[in-house]
Amino acid sequence: MPAMTLHAQADLWQHRAATFAALFMQGEIQSPDNEVDRTDVLLYAVMNRGLPLATDLPRLTLGQRRGWAVHLDPAGALTLTWPHVQPLLLDAPLNLPTGWREAAEQHGLVLLFVGDRLGLRDQTQSHQTNPGQRWPHAAERGELAAGAIAYPRHHEQLEPRPAHLTDPRSRSRAGRWTRTRWHLRTNTRIPARHPHAAK
Repeated sequence: MPAMTLHAQADLWQHRAATFAALFMQGEIQSPDNEVDRTDVLLYAVMNRGLPLATDLPRLTLGQRRGWAVHLDPAGALTLTWPHVQPLLLDAPLNLPTGWREAAEQHGLVLLFVGDRLGLRDQTQSHQTNPGQRWPHAAERGELAAGAIAYPRHHEQLEPRPAHLTDPRSRSRAGRWTRTRWHLRTNTRIPARHPHAAK
């Protein structure tokens, strides 16, 4: 069975005059001989479940995506639910930058970016990883999906996840990737000024 590896990194993202909590993700599927087969399956999977392709990031829509939500437990572990019976991330121990929780609470949302070639999979370069510098190029290549994900405040409940949107018999790669064995790799955020920061 091929292994799906999810790479995730939390960061802060400047959009117009506001600072938002952001989550960057990319995935890869490896064959049994450890050669990388696909790096775009996660991108297609999230687009198939309502996260739109992002090509004009300065005009990114901040309307929350239905069926998606981000939740932090008291210990700081992150769960990302989506229109599927299983969460995309479950109790993931991400390294959250200073101000991330406050930004998520303030806006009631987290900006999710899922793409390819964001620099998250190269563990030898993890000390230089800054996906905020790579996402404009991914958007230009048509390899980035992005959207606003609900961040329910303490008194709010997570939106129920509609299980009927996923056909367990689906034979497409995007439809069956969630049935593969997978594990999570996280990256440490390196503070840097993003090129899209407000002047």
